[in-house]
Amino acid sequence: MLRALLFPLVLAAMALVPARAASPDLEVLLTHDTVNQRLDGVTESFHYQERMTRVGDAVWLERVLPPGYSPDRQPSTAGDHGPNLQILPRWIRKADGDSATLSLVNRADRYTVAVKPIEFGRLGFGGNWIAESNLIDPVTVNGMKPMARKSSVAGARWFEAAHKGRYSRVLWSEKLQFPLAIETGTDNGRSTSRTVAELKELPKTLPWAGLDGFAEREIDDFGD
Repeated sequence: MLRALLFPLVLAAMALVPARAASPDLEVLLTHDTVNQRLDGVTESFHYQERMTRVGDAVWLERVLPPGYSPDRQPSTAGDHGPNLQILPRWIRKADGDSATLSLVNRADRYTVAVKPIEFGRLGFGGNWIAESNLIDPVTVNGMKPMARKSSVAGARWFEAAHKGRYSRVLWSEKLQFPLAIETGTDNGRSTSRTVAELKELPKTLPWAGLDGFAEREIDDFGD
């Protein structure tokens, strides 16, 4: 959802840039908040968090869940059985060029789910390594306008773009090659979204360690 809101605002402003700087390893806690005022007068609010680990050519993205809840056992829709595929941990790896592969991981039952490119849209996955590992492609940020808005984080700067009644603002860390904050919304204030990245220490054991012995399954295994 985040990139779907952001990208259309800056496509017209994209510019060629020098070779991308290498993205350093990092661990972040992502906090997402969205408020949407619907035409029927109902206001929807969404809040959730994710842990993201980026090391080398791999990324791990895992939803922070309430105590006692497990995506391994609870289906997402009446038409599925098995785990909730939408919130299983995601293991993303760099492939040829700027493409990326996606596997879902079920630790409880010791298997991974290999997601085919034709199924990426079902899970809201774009398949671009640069975008998935940086949340935003640095080229996209380069096409945005620097803001006068001050940042309290050394080396981080705010950028913005606007298009057809929508705005996008990014607090970008050049050192980390990562956004520390992303804000999108409509000029009329009816829709707003904010993502904040909080830096954490890298785990001593990477989350994808020990998966070599897991069985491999496909999404079709969980349909009726």
